[in-house]
Amino acid sequence: MHLRINVGYIFRAYANYLLTDYLTDPNGTTTNIKLNVTGEEGYSGTPCWTYVMTTEADFYGVSNKVVTTKWLSKSTLECMHIRVQAYANGELTDDSEYAGDSHEGSDMPNVIQATVGAETITVTAGTFNNCVKDADEGPNGQGSKEWVSVNVPIWGLVKLETYLSSGTLSIYELTAYGG
Repeated sequence: MHLRINVGYIFRAYANYLLTDYLTDPNGTTTNIKLNVTGEEGYSGTPCWTYVMTTEADFYGVSNKVVTTKWLSKSTLECMHIRVQAYANGELTDDSEYAGDSHEGSDMPNVIQATVGAETITVTAGTFNNCVKDADEGPNGQGSKEWVSVNVPIWGLVKLETYLSSGTLSIYELTAYGG
């Protein structure tokens, strides 16, 4: 079973997530992640979608925000360019730009291959029927479980869990979406 995310559907779309990380704190630390396709803009002559990921979290009394903007080719979803802006307590601390094939990453998934099947799953954003479920098992009990839906814009991601044999590392859960 394959699920193809509809690229045309992502224009002016958003998906918000809550990431709970159990690696550094057994009670979990949370980060808000907002994904947006904000419009269309050319980069070096290539028509692109502008895709913005905003990550916000408080650490040790400091409000941190990172805004990553990617210019994605409208025809291939190849990342053409990346800009990363970091803020601490509202003040810009870093403003860097990279080539799309840089170490910052350049993938935007658009095909999910199910290895487990389909399930109905309930998260903060609602109940999603027939989500494609993917599961990866790695060495030493490492792995992940992922549920995606064609009804969720951008990545299609509804929920992602990562774990070790000792327990859950993180949970990435959809809290709101639209387009």
